[in-house]
Amino acid sequence: MCKTNQERRTLGRKIVSWLSFGVFVASQSMVLASPIMPDNNAVITERPLVQETANQIPLINITAPTNKGVSMNKYEQFNVEKQGAILNNSYVTSKTELAGYVQGNSNMVNGTAKVIVNQVTSGTPTSMNGYLEVAGQRASVVVANPNGITVNGGGFLNADHAVLTTGRAELNGAGNLQNYRVEQGKVAIEGKGLDGKGADSVSILARTIDVNAGVWANKLNTRTGQNHIDANNLKATALESSTVETKPMIGLDVAAVGGMYANHITMVGTEAGVGVNLNGVVAGSQSVSVDANGHLSVNGTLQSDTSLVAKANSIQNIKTIASGGNLDLETKELINAGNITSVKNGHIKVEETLTNKNTMAAGANTQGAVTGNGSLSVEAGTIRNTDAVIVSGGTTRINSKEVHNIENGRIYGGKVAIQTEVLENRKNVALESKLDAAMADMKAAEDKLEAAYAIDTTAFTSKTEQDEYLNRIKELSQVYDEKLKIVKLVQEELSAHKGSTVAGRDDVTIEADSILNREKSLVYSGGTMTLDGRDTLHNIGGTIEGIGKGVIRSKDYQNKNSSFTAKRVSPEIEKGLSGASNDAMLTEQEDQILITDKNHSEHGQVFKKSEFTSLNSGYGALHSYGKSPMPIYEAAEYVTVEQITPEEQAAGEELIPAEYIGTQVPSYAYDDPIFKEFGITSMTTERPLTSGPEQEAWDAQYKPILASLNEKIKAHNAKAELHNQKISGVANEKIDNYTIIRNKTMTSKEEVKNSTPGVVRFGGDLSFTGNGTNENSQMVVGGTLTTTGAIDQVAKENQEVTNTFGTTEASYTYKRRWPHKSRRRGYKGQVFMTPQVNKENPISLGVAKKEDKNGKAKGEVGDNHRKEVQDFLNPFAQDSSNDASKPTAGTNILALPTESLYRIHPESTANYVVETDPQFTNKKAFLSSDYMYREMKTKPENIEKRLGDGLYEQTLVRQQIVFGTGYRFLDGYTDDESQFKALMDAGIVYAKQHGIAPGVALTAEQAASLTSDMVWLVKDIVMVEGKPVEVIYPKVYLKQSNGLQLHTDGTLISANTLVMNAKKRIHNEGVIQGKTVVLASNQDIINNGHINADKVGLQSDTTIYQQGQIVGRDAV
Repeated sequence: MCKTNQERRTLGRKIVSWLSFGVFVASQSMVLASPIMPDNNAVITERPLVQETANQIPLINITAPTNKGVSMNKYEQFNVEKQGAILNNSYVTSKTELAGYVQGNSNMVNGTAKVIVNQVTSGTPTSMNGYLEVAGQRASVVVANPNGITVNGGGFLNADHAVLTTGRAELNGAGNLQNYRVEQGKVAIEGKGLDGKGADSVSILARTIDVNAGVWANKLNTRTGQNHIDANNLKATALESSTVETKPMIGLDVAAVGGMYANHITMVGTEAGVGVNLNGVVAGSQSVSVDANGHLSVNGTLQSDTSLVAKANSIQNIKTIASGGNLDLETKELINAGNITSVKNGHIKVEETLTNKNTMAAGANTQGAVTGNGSLSVEAGTIRNTDAVIVSGGTTRINSKEVHNIENGRIYGGKVAIQTEVLENRKNVALESKLDAAMADMKAAEDKLEAAYAIDTTAFTSKTEQDEYLNRIKELSQVYDEKLKIVKLVQEELSAHKGSTVAGRDDVTIEADSILNREKSLVYSGGTMTLDGRDTLHNIGGTIEGIGKGVIRSKDYQNKNSSFTAKRVSPEIEKGLSGASNDAMLTEQEDQILITDKNHSEHGQVFKKSEFTSLNSGYGALHSYGKSPMPIYEAAEYVTVEQITPEEQAAGEELIPAEYIGTQVPSYAYDDPIFKEFGITSMTTERPLTSGPEQEAWDAQYKPILASLNEKIKAHNAKAELHNQKISGVANEKIDNYTIIRNKTMTSKEEVKNSTPGVVRFGGDLSFTGNGTNENSQMVVGGTLTTTGAIDQVAKENQEVTNTFGTTEASYTYKRRWPHKSRRRGYKGQVFMTPQVNKENPISLGVAKKEDKNGKAKGEVGDNHRKEVQDFLNPFAQDSSNDASKPTAGTNILALPTESLYRIHPESTANYVVETDPQFTNKKAFLSSDYMYREMKTKPENIEKRLGDGLYEQTLVRQQIVFGTGYRFLDGYTDDESQFKALMDAGIVYAKQHGIAPGVALTAEQAASLTSDMVWLVKDIVMVEGKPVEVIYPKVYLKQSNGLQLHTDGTLISANTLVMNAKKRIHNEGVIQGKTVVLASNQDIINNGHINADKVGLQSDTTIYQQGQIVGRDAV
């Protein structure tokens, strides 16, 4: 290649100069095969000189900078190999890390560059496998190649701002680097990654970025998409593409083996619909910012130690998004299946749908465990929190059009504030709908069975109708049982799922148009609670509980039982279902006697058959009322035959033939039972009817026999007359005519077969505004319940009904057909009796039962069916199933909670089975039975596994008190911890006095003799994952000062003071109780249930209908 003389002279001078420094750099002609090749077509002012140091490292004499300090260098090829390359930004000799001393760059005679742009103009991509160092004055370095850049062990030394871009650098007229125009190209980080710590900051600007290895920097910026990017502030403005081309799916892709590590990280993607895929680690020690105009997917770690901001069209987090300080996420749609956490405050804004399937936490570590007091604010169109937790150590604030907290969904905070149009806190929508459908079928079967029982049997006129009636009941009873099995199967499916929880340690406020809490889901506040369901507030088989005061407002308040069903049952029908015939299954009653003898003083009256004697005697029965008068017999002799009287003829007796009138006949036939009674052997043949020798011979033998009988009759009658003189009144009146009534009965009553009540409990006062219904459920308030509006109580009515079926048979006495003189008793045959129905006074089913200290009913006001009582009111219900895998023989099976607030620990090493979710408790300590063990100086090795931790133990005590008394607190207490401590103190005193150890239950005699209420630790069995586990739990023992104890498992409203002011009708079918109860209505007050209080006041502007029971111990 020909060189000019000037070039040769210049080269010679440089060689001499380099040799004087011990460094040789070849001329441009010597490095034609160099990986870095200038663009010879570029203007001279943009054409760098590529040389080589003594250790064969490319040395690039960059072009002279513009007045603004920008050196523009264009290349056909720009590849940095492993040994690196040097950008010479010094006029004088300078020291480098890669090559030691290098000579100066004469292009810098007028000043060094502030920005060194290295722009590739050919179609060849760039690879950076080594470091790019700035020799001399520190400057920003730009490597720009639209064909793409691959980094594998590359890095920067002595650089201010290092830029890797697939765009074209654009200078303005003044010589400033103004923009980067990015239309295409990928920057790929491979193998050994990119070390940008030698630069103050690193920016990667490309249409797409693939990070398959580590990127380390002090400050790291990425911009993806087709953009105009401001060179000063890196603001990216999307280009309007004039060509139709396929968009990339991913703008920034950080692979699982890749990572980005810097003090500050800012990532921006502007291309619509092009996403950011983070499968590796993006970690900023100070701040991280992500802004994507497409989808942000995190299947690795996006983390900042100080603050993290992420904005995208949509975000999906599978693993970790975590901030050591504050966190801000903004997107149209967010799907979280991993952990989104912040140590300080978190703010999440989602324009459309937020789907959370794992953890979103503020005041928490990267694993989601709450450790601080940070607050969390969530704004969204729709929130679906499914088997997941939204939690903060401070205030959890949610503002959304819809909040669906489902399937073990948990929303926790020190304070929880929710503003929404719709709030659903529930288990499983599909199974709940399935249960609703099964319950609709169940209700239809229940109604049909009720209707069958209710048929008016008194209209029956035949046994056929009676059998049809019984068969129909048996048929529908079987249908009911089948429907109940279906309900139980659905509930069994539901039991495999946990309810959801909204819980605040200090305060809960929910404002919504519609609130639904159902199927053992929980809304809980450790302090105050305000529930404002402007249109509807439905608690269907769930629990709403505030330890402090509460406010409830709703136009339509429903506290309902989600699975309540009661079956009218009959022991007789059950026998029939077991195979007995209709006649055999009915319960036989003692026969009765209706006296129809007109001459008897008790004519027309009915008595027990056992009160009568001589019912089979032809000489008349006697009504002795259980006493036994002796019969008076006629003389045994021959008597003259006389014609029957007109009365006897009218009664149906046949006339005696005229030829026999006046003849002699014996008064007793030869076979009369009287012979056997008096021990006399009679004749063995009948007396011949025709007079003559045969008759005379017979009479000759019979007369001595008859005479012997007569002597005995005389003696007997003498005794009988003396005996009967002692029996006065009607007992001596003979009864010739009576009717035998043969009875069989069928009794029926209601039994609760299934129940999941709604429970509303507050420890303090409760203010209620609106109207609603409490149906087969409970509202219990520790303080004053004040309502502006009516809460109707709906309870299943129970009425015991006895149907009596049977026959009647008329009986009379008559003389034997001539020629016999004796009398016999006759029967006219059984006749179908018109059935009778006896109905007890109706009462509310299962609402209350007062029991004495021995557990026997006293003044019973309702049936007590607790086989299916839910675990909210009675966690100690005995298991009623026949499952052989479960302990039986009276073993008490404790029901474990299914609310998501609690965790079940099956492991044998656990201190207790039930643990309150630590994400909720946030290390707060609750008074527990540890106090008893400590006060009794129990050695740690002697402390057995307990049922639950402190908060759960307090819940158990609270439930037992409500169940045992119907009140929220025992007299004299207004908070749980004080009550629990006092009851444990009483238990400790009792145990020391009587020498009992924890785990030993009180005997019945000990419980009956208590003079104060107390808590004692007893053992029982709990089923954990199908296996029996022995546990200790606090059992409440109530003193028996008045011998009465009120149990409630039906429809109940209870408060210390209850004041209900309503403009509408007030209707009570359940139990209303308190120390003071005042009901006032502008319309009717209807009481079909029970009102119990010390003082009761009722005021109605119209009418008070009292069909139930009102007990005011001091005043009504």
